[in-house]
Formats: sequence, C-alpha cells, structure tokens
Amino acid sequence: LAIGLIGIAVGVTVGILLALTISDLIGWFETAFGIQFLDAGVYFISDLPSRLEWSDVRDIVLAAFGLTFLSTL
Repeated sequence: LAIGLIGIAVGVTVGILLALTISDLIGWFETAFGIQFLDAGVYFISDLPSRLEWSDVRDIVLAAFGLTFLSTL
C-alpha cells in the first residue's frame, strides 16, 4: 500500500506539472530542434492547449487509490 501511495503522489505531481507547462515545453522543443509538431499547413490546428481539470485529477487519484487498495487484499 505504501509503494502505491508513493506512486500516486509522484504521478499526480508530475502529471500536474506537465499539464500546466506542456505548451511551453512543446514550444521550447520545437525551437530547440527546429521542428513543428502540428504544421498549420497540414492540420486545421497549430497547437493543442492543455487545461487542468481538478475534478479529473481527483477522479484519477481515487481510482488509483482504489486499485492500490484492492491489490493489497
């Protein structure tokens, strides 16, 4: 159970940080390597915005905790 809780905490932390900074990270990656992930000439969109929904975070944490608890039985 302890390992599962540590995994949940690390996963939530990394997931939230990535969700909040993914647009900046992709912009840096495109500039650093001279590539474009979504070319506006090919696709109807040129970027994928990220919006953090706290209810989704809560649901995922509860599901992960539930599965962690069930695996200890």
